[in-house]
Amino acid sequence: LKWIKTIKEHDGKISLSMEKGEKRIPELIGIAQKAETEVLSVNLHKPSLEDVFLHFTGRTIRDEEANGNEMHEHMKMRMGH
Repeated sequence: LKWIKTIKEHDGKISLSMEKGEKRIPELIGIAQKAETEVLSVNLHKPSLEDVFLHFTGRTIRDEEANGNEMHEHMKMRMGH
């Protein structure tokens, strides 16, 4: 389906990424039923700021903050403080 961005399978579970997932759940269940696939549970996870940052930078905010602190400390040492 065009509106599914990614599909990942792990440990017998399928993870789908899409926009407006809360509105797509009924449609996904209908598709699963037509394919004679049993849906045991559905979990919806909306991305946090941390998830978005990690997606675009490949780093966590904590990693970035730590790197920024290291740079700040390095600058202080170079300036003689």
